[in-house]
Amino acid sequence: MDASQPHAGPAVFAPFVPWSAIPTRSAWSWPGGSTLAVAFLLHVEFVPLNPPGRPLASTVVHRGPYPDHPDIHEISPHEYGNRVGIFRLMDRLAAHGMTASAAVDTTIARYYPAVVSRIADAGWSVLGHGRTGAVLQSELIGEDEERLLIEENLDALETAFSHRPRGWAGVEYGESSRTVELLARAGLEYLCGRPDDEQPFELENGLTAVPVSIHLDDVYAGRLRKIDALAHADAVIEAIRVLEAESNASPRLLVLGVRPWFTGQPFRVKQFERVLTALEASSAWVAGLDEVVDHHRRAMRGRV
Repeated sequence: MDASQPHAGPAVFAPFVPWSAIPTRSAWSWPGGSTLAVAFLLHVEFVPLNPPGRPLASTVVHRGPYPDHPDIHEISPHEYGNRVGIFRLMDRLAAHGMTASAAVDTTIARYYPAVVSRIADAGWSVLGHGRTGAVLQSELIGEDEERLLIEENLDALETAFSHRPRGWAGVEYGESSRTVELLARAGLEYLCGRPDDEQPFELENGLTAVPVSIHLDDVYAGRLRKIDALAHADAVIEAIRVLEAESNASPRLLVLGVRPWFTGQPFRVKQFERVLTALEASSAWVAGLDEVVDHHRRAMRGRV
């Protein structure tokens, strides 16, 4: 079958998603002629002792009685990320001269000024994220509740960072069938999360979809799939090599989800640094997600 032919199958994808095959797309490049862009997305979240609402994120449902009853052994590691882990990761990124992006929930924006100021001082892209890291956006919450969740988060982030976010990355990349349209109505420009491509692409309502490599997300790999830190770093480095080798024909994007409470642990951070060192030796462009979206849009308009 000719890959250039329109997709003839049923529209079984999420709403607003056009289909295309990567070999048929136009040639362009990232800044400096790079054919691979890499973006780190830190999930900066608060997890409460008694989470209101459902469904619960799988990354907080692990052992013991939580979430039906408070479990300090489940909550404390998440809080460690906001007290220690995020600063360790930010120090490592800064030492390698690299930027990142932060998906920040409403509770962090309102009650964690030390975290907010550090992200603001670093000049990172800031994305909307939700109320806390415990409850997902999904079909199980109503449209009015989801709209309120989005607006509350964007308002809190605008107050905390003195500018309104341009992008959104839901808790565990969760969405309902209404999310894409609600984000557009809220004035957002891009949605980061769907693992359905290796390039950004435009949704039919004007949002840019920025895919994430779910299989290389730190918690999905390490906690849910039980891959150890060494093997996970090896996999990320191999992905960088493969994408660089394949991207001569068409540029690629690798977005890596990182949790400060998980990767920020001292016994894991060495492997995170291995990835940073591999990136320094590569030709990849490491950028914030706002920059990635801006450059992609200019490329699609023929200006780069």
